[in-house]
Amino acid sequence: MTVMTPLFSGDDPADGGDAIRVPSIRGQLRFWFRALAAGRGYDETQVWEQEEEVFGSTRVPSRIALRVDAQPGTPVGRGQEPPWTAAGKPFAGTRYLLGPGLWQDGALSRGFVPKGRTFELAIRFTGCDRIDSRFLYAFWAWLTLGGLGARTRRGFGQLRCHPVDGTALPDAWTFLGLDEATSWPTTLAQWNTLAAAPVLPVAEDYGAHEWGPLVTRGAELPDSPTLTPAWWGGRVLAARSRNGYSTFNEALQDAGRQWREFLLCSKIDQSRSTPEWRDAIIGDGNQFPRAALGLPVVYHRPQPPFQATVQADRGQLRRASPVWIRPVLLDDNRWHIFTHAFRAQLLPNGTTVTVEGDGKGKQLDIPEDAVTTALDAWLQVGTSSNRLRPGRRPQR
Repeated sequence: MTVMTPLFSGDDPADGGDAIRVPSIRGQLRFWFRALAAGRGYDETQVWEQEEEVFGSTRVPSRIALRVDAQPGTPVGRGQEPPWTAAGKPFAGTRYLLGPGLWQDGALSRGFVPKGRTFELAIRFTGCDRIDSRFLYAFWAWLTLGGLGARTRRGFGQLRCHPVDGTALPDAWTFLGLDEATSWPTTLAQWNTLAAAPVLPVAEDYGAHEWGPLVTRGAELPDSPTLTPAWWGGRVLAARSRNGYSTFNEALQDAGRQWREFLLCSKIDQSRSTPEWRDAIIGDGNQFPRAALGLPVVYHRPQPPFQATVQADRGQLRRASPVWIRPVLLDDNRWHIFTHAFRAQLLPNGTTVTVEGDGKGKQLDIPEDAVTTALDAWLQVGTSSNRLRPGRRPQR
């Protein structure tokens, strides 16, 4: 496996752990397995039964065995400012994507596995076509749409799988094309095709996974991420250059810039505070559609001192951002930015969202269509959209 973008391990080796851990890989594979199974219309109980069959549980051992045989070396960069984190103009997009958890006081707060390093992942299959093909479908989704480690949803920790020769592999490996040459799109046309349908035609033709047909859109949002065109969408972000970016550094910088401008509902040089900050945090409004893009949201303004955290039920509930941003390398050795998002329920019914800290417990309202509106704006319009603006303006 090759690291394609800097990987921040969930178990920092600087603290005595391994950079690549099997439990972390299993966690990612389970996520994508659930999304695939839910996309076939199976309910929560059925998805769990299928997941247990493949990955095991506390009462049933896993049928698939994983082992990391060779680590990618010692992570680097902790407390430093690597070249790929250099501030861009007019905005330090890469640092923005890293967030305060990884970028503090002008340096990285933890080490990373650099782009280009490799590690070995051993997989023991079961010999059962249904189980092996379901596992490998999740494996494909993980490599194509996800990653490993911290800030995966912001383009870090992407991986690729090298071709495997001289090894007995399940038939599904061949049908899914799980190697460096064919396991993911390598042209803009292929990424645009994937954006319209996050499923593999060859996997559907093979059919050994024995899943039912993809579900169509119902009246209500699903409870969890669901990988089907009805509840998932993607697009390629417009690049500053028609030919994309020469390095992943440039792609990360521009991805961060576009994401920030989307949240601002304007160009960065026109405003540096988001609409909900002005309207709901320091203003008299109470509309907070920004919650659709993840909770909690932390705000900080040094002058005058002001800190606030918007969270659900005093921090008892979290919601990871449904938006994923991925710099992708094409076969012409140029980088582009692919983004995708899951449309799913924001929070359980009855959940309250409040401003803690200097916000003094102010309760906020989230529009019923916040998720659909926000994600449609990002996936269809992007930075030109004002649809994240709260409805009420602060009094002057």
